[in-house]
Amino acid sequence: MRNTLVSPFVKRLIASVTVISALLVANVKAMESVHVAVASNFSTTLKQLKADFEAKHDIQLVISSASSGKLYAQIVNGAPYDVFLSADKERPERLAQSGIGHGRFTYAIGQLVVWHPNIQPNSFNVSMLALDNIVRIAIANPKIAPYGLAAQQWLTSQGQWTDAIKQKMVRGENVAQTLQFVQSGHAQIGFVALSDLKRLASADYSVLDTDSYPAIEQQAVHLNVEQNTLSFIHYLKSARAQQRIAQLGYRLP
Repeated sequence: MRNTLVSPFVKRLIASVTVISALLVANVKAMESVHVAVASNFSTTLKQLKADFEAKHDIQLVISSASSGKLYAQIVNGAPYDVFLSADKERPERLAQSGIGHGRFTYAIGQLVVWHPNIQPNSFNVSMLALDNIVRIAIANPKIAPYGLAAQQWLTSQGQWTDAIKQKMVRGENVAQTLQFVQSGHAQIGFVALSDLKRLASADYSVLDTDSYPAIEQQAVHLNVEQNTLSFIHYLKSARAQQRIAQLGYRLP
């Protein structure tokens, strides 16, 4: 009598466990992801690539954005990222040399612009930096942000890295924060990424001659060799992704 009562219960229990297990497996598959640490200048571009990549690979991109210097420090200290998209080549090179990073390659070359909402497009002249109505000049911190370093190198090449100009400077933690300084009116001029202004559809900027500062060679490294990670790296190198990157304000390697 007891066996006939237990048997159906056990069968139902086994069936329930089987269903739950199947759901858990399906959920794990659905949650397959690649965690990308991306320099702030490229985060908007990556978000535009995200939907295309996810649709083709059924893999979720999890994006963390900050200055290249901050992300590098996090990776060295064990942050569990899968891919690092830096705004320079020096930090990926260091990761590769230390054995943390693999497959280093250039995915984009950044373009530095001067954003000046109250000046006619492409009419910027370096002498304008000294004008009295230019009270604040926004620049990303050159110590941790490659676009800030490029701006410093450009100003130096123009003989403008002077105490008088430095006193006008407000330094953003990254190029995205630098953009916000100008956007909010806190600064009248800012050295930012062309890609950011493409996103804002702003025309009030001047593109700086790429020969007047070292190339902003943005490199990637992957931090493991898992299939999901390699799928994203392959996608980033694809002609489809590279074409979109070029449309959004970068030069291609």
